[in-house]
Amino acid sequence: MSILFHRHSAAAPGPPSPADAWLDSLAVGAPVSAATAVTVTEFGRHALIVDGVEARLRISKRLELLSYLSSRPGHAADRPRTLEALFARDNRLSLAAELARGCQSLLMDADLAHTYRLAGRARLAAIEAVLARNEGDYLPDRTSQWVEERRRALSRQAADALSSAADLALQLHQYGDAVRLCEQATAIDPFREVAWRIWMRAANALGDDDGVLTAFQGCETALAQIDATPSSSTRKLLKQLQR
Repeated sequence: MSILFHRHSAAAPGPPSPADAWLDSLAVGAPVSAATAVTVTEFGRHALIVDGVEARLRISKRLELLSYLSSRPGHAADRPRTLEALFARDNRLSLAAELARGCQSLLMDADLAHTYRLAGRARLAAIEAVLARNEGDYLPDRTSQWVEERRRALSRQAADALSSAADLALQLHQYGDAVRLCEQATAIDPFREVAWRIWMRAANALGDDDGVLTAFQGCETALAQIDATPSSSTRKLLKQLQR
């Protein structure tokens, strides 16, 4: 069954908003317009917006459930796995396609996948644009275990994209951009040694000897937090760049 979201009419007096009307149509299984613009903002702020109007949901867990289902394979999950089963008639809950299309984290997944079809400066610009549209913590006001897991997965995805963009910037001789992107990548994942090495190479290309050493020491400090040290390839790179 598809997840449906009822509005709480007693808590929202006055004529129904476009969001209310759209939600009511979904709730009774009525056809909805394909032109309806649905967005589920998930980074920095969590909200369901229909045609520019924020939907008013009676239970905030319903919004969390929406994002939970969007993060599952096939946008569906067994009922015991969900925090709240709404309007369930069987043991399977699934997300309405109209809602799945508007989930911000799913759009980011698709947009980042698209960047790998591009090359050169077009790809670099596309990666940065995708990440700029999705700044902020994922579901910042939620603390459920699945949210924490999804948040970590999205952070890894962002760090992957930033490291890839930094490496591309280095290849394009955009050394300042490479350093900036490495700073962002290591801020998310300080144990990502490849990003520190890209940073060292970019600093060297800029003639910034202090920057090379700063990047290496940053890597060293980060890894010390988990009782590790820079790999032999990172140490070898430092010696090469300091000649």
